[in-house]
Amino acid sequence: MGLENRTIDLVRSKIAFFVLGAVQLTLIATIRLGIHRVLAAGLVTASAGLGLLSLLDMPYAGLLVFPFGAGMTFSAALLAAMRGVRDDQTGLAGGLVNTAMEIGPPLGLAVLVSLATAHSPDATSGDAFALRVAAVALLTTAVFAALPRRTP
Repeated sequence: MGLENRTIDLVRSKIAFFVLGAVQLTLIATIRLGIHRVLAAGLVTASAGLGLLSLLDMPYAGLLVFPFGAGMTFSAALLAAMRGVRDDQTGLAGGLVNTAMEIGPPLGLAVLVSLATAHSPDATSGDAFALRVAAVALLTTAVFAALPRRTP
């Protein structure tokens, strides 16, 4: 095992701890602030991480910020999706959430790869463009998540 592999394992383990920390923070913050505010904060944090990743000269900052925001977002999104579901329908709702989380990322990745290759034949420039597009999409979603809602 070379030094390069050990460095990658170290980065992966740090990312895992950030995601776990985000999940714990989400649970505490949701009680105090509400699901939609935490969801919006997670989306903004994840967007900032993607923005940092698009600055290809400093990707490690994005590798620390994005997983934290993604952990907050996934936790808050799951809480929001399961909120108000009747007990006899929790299995169905959980299945729909898991299906969306399995299908959504590959579709998003396909769109981003298409945008990257269409934007520039240079892989570096195209990747940075796709990451910025994803960051804007997350910011737009954060705005909608933060809007007040009428609850039945």
